[in-house]
Order: sequence, then C-alpha cells, then structure tokens
Amino acid sequence: MTEIPYVCLYVSYLQSLAPFTDKEKGRILTAMLSYAATGQVPEMEGNARYIWPTIQAQIDRDAAAYSDRCQKNQVNGAKGGRPRKNQPVKPETEWFSEKPKKPKEKEKETEKENEKENEKENEKENEKEKEKEKENEKEKENESGNKHLRDVADKPPAPARFSPPGVEEVRQYCQERNYCVDPERFVNYYESIGWMVGKNRMKNWKAALRNWNRKEKELGTSSKNNGNGPGRGNPEKAGPEQIWPAIGIVL
Repeated sequence: MTEIPYVCLYVSYLQSLAPFTDKEKGRILTAMLSYAATGQVPEMEGNARYIWPTIQAQIDRDAAAYSDRCQKNQVNGAKGGRPRKNQPVKPETEWFSEKPKKPKEKEKETEKENEKENEKENEKENEKEKEKEKENEKEKENESGNKHLRDVADKPPAPARFSPPGVEEVRQYCQERNYCVDPERFVNYYESIGWMVGKNRMKNWKAALRNWNRKEKELGTSSKNNGNGPGRGNPEKAGPEQIWPAIGIVL
C-alpha cells in the first residue's frame, strides 16, 4: 500500500464506532494512523478486530486515489502545468511597441495638452459671458417695457375730440339746468363762426352754454333796470353780438 500523509475520518464512522468504548476508539484511531504511515497491518484485539477490515479497506482506497492524483500531477508538471483560464496572449512587442520619447518631444506634448486645456477653459468663459450678456439684454428689454408702461400710465389721457352739439342736445341740457337760453340761437350763432371761441377752436360747448346763460341773466337784469325789458345776447364777445337783442336783430 502506498503511504499517505493523512487519514480520512468519515462521518459514517460515528455509527460504526458507537458500540465501542472511548478506550477502544482510541486504539482504533491509533491503528489507522500507524497503518497509513507504515502500511503494516496492526494486531487488533477484542471487538476492534471485527471492524478493522472495513476501516483498512477504506484506507487502501484513499491511498490508491492519492497515488493516482500524484501521478497525474507529475505528468502535468512535466508538460509545464495547466494553463490559466482566460489569460490573454500578449504579443512579443507589446511592451516595446514605440520608441522611447525624447525629453523635448515630451515637453512639446505637455505644452500642446496645456494649450488644449486653456482653449477649453476660454471657451467655457466665453459661453458664460455670452449667457450673462443675454441675461442683461433681457433685463434691459424688461426695464424698457416697464418704463414704457409707466410712461403710458403717467401720461394724461388725450382730450376728447370736440363734436358740435345739435339743437335737441342743447335744449335737453338747458332743460336739465333750467337755463333761459334759446337753443336754436345758440347753435346757429356758433355754427356761423365755425364753433370758435376767439381765435381758438371750441373744446367744451357746455361751458360756453353756461357762460351764455350767465350773460343772458346779466343782460336781462340790466335791461330791467333801464326799463327795456328782458334781453338776449351773445356773452362771448363784446361788440355787436352783445347788443343785437336790445335793437331786435335776429341772427
């Protein structure tokens, strides 16, 4: 039997050695180690001699398996051993595929790399400046738009365009205010002068009508004081327009 450097203690031995005492188990274990180391069959006494043939046969099988494994390892070792799994095959010139670079060439390459990095940084800064300019332009546009809105809001509304009234409109206004004014005469007079007040275009006919009514009252009071009765006149200008009611001239 080939000597082996170990003895396999199988779990199944627990059941086989259960009937034995601890002293007998110790003798059996010593016999197993001695047989594996020397190959000499020990002399067993008592109940141990009944179980020993089974243990010896198992040790012989373990020794034969160990011997076969050792022979295979020797053969593989002579061939260089088993190759590693998934190991890439490197070409012979992989580690020396390029010539070593000179110091000047290395400096040039580092300078080029630095220039590229500087260009990238400059491009980033230019992009940031462009974004800031766009934001400033938007802010200016918003400010100008807000200023325009403020100017429009602060600007007083344009005066409404003057529209000459009709006779019925003047009559209705006189009735609401209890004015003693002849609407037809008022309208005819201002139509004859192009709805002008002095040298300016009339802006508010109601204001002109109020002044007319006030002058009518003043002229009527003065006529009563003079014994001439009620008079009607144009209150806007001094001259013939003021005295025509007293002499009976009708426009």
